[in-house]
Amino acid sequence: MYMQKRLFIPIIFLIVVVLAACRVGRNYQRPALALPGQFNSTGQVPSDSSIAGVEWRQFFKDPVLVALIDTTLKGNYDLQIALKNIESAQAYVKQAKLGWLPTLNLQATASTSYPSKNSLNGISLNTFLGTSHIEDYNLIANLSWEIDVWGKIKRQKEAALADYLNSFEGARAVQTAAGGQCSQQLL
Repeated sequence: MYMQKRLFIPIIFLIVVVLAACRVGRNYQRPALALPGQFNSTGQVPSDSSIAGVEWRQFFKDPVLVALIDTTLKGNYDLQIALKNIESAQAYVKQAKLGWLPTLNLQATASTSYPSKNSLNGISLNTFLGTSHIEDYNLIANLSWEIDVWGKIKRQKEAALADYLNSFEGARAVQTAAGGQCSQQLL
């Protein structure tokens, strides 16, 4: 009886810890924001008049300024690093999307052993099999598929997408800052 009481508390503790480890976080929901219908009491501007969609080479007409901006962008190491970060983030997004697919692992091995002719194995090989070596071939296939019960794959995909968008906007910020440096050098 005393032994049962002694094991009861650790077993209950173990059950609580295991159940707590299985808990999944809530799905993120963006809070509702009360946004104004207009900004700064201005009238509605047609969407085709925005300069955000215009390429900078078409927006700036001065050839000296265009050459200066182009030189700055080509030699900007921060921008090159930001572009490499975008590429790696895109690879993580592709990898996260493939998390839903099954995984197939194949392994093929071949080996040959030559035991000494004077050893027990060497003599046994010559006597019984008529050969002086042992060949061993293995082919192993493993197929696995993870079921997304706890939302792990979904959250990995969301995180990879957020990292990609973050790196993309980081590259745009570096590019904008580089354009600002060009205009300061021109003055």
